[in-house]
Amino acid sequence: MSETQHTEKESSFQQQVWETLSAINVNDKVEKKSGLSYLSWAWAWGVLMAHYPESYYVIDAVSYNNDGSAMVSLTHEFRTNK
Repeated sequence: MSETQHTEKESSFQQQVWETLSAINVNDKVEKKSGLSYLSWAWAWGVLMAHYPESYYVIDAVSYNNDGSAMVSLTHEFRTNK
């Protein structure tokens, strides 16, 4: 498979994921805190796994702030043979 075909295949899969997940009505799952609206990470991850059980995440490097707090970021990936 050429790099162009591989990129198109990945792009179409990413588009499929977007179309699947963005169609889900989350209105009854929106939470509010400090004037911000958000979805629980655990709930959102559960929905993702219900549709794409081959998903996984990698915990990236933790960065520590001067105030003692820390920020953790995740990278989401799929194991797929599609």
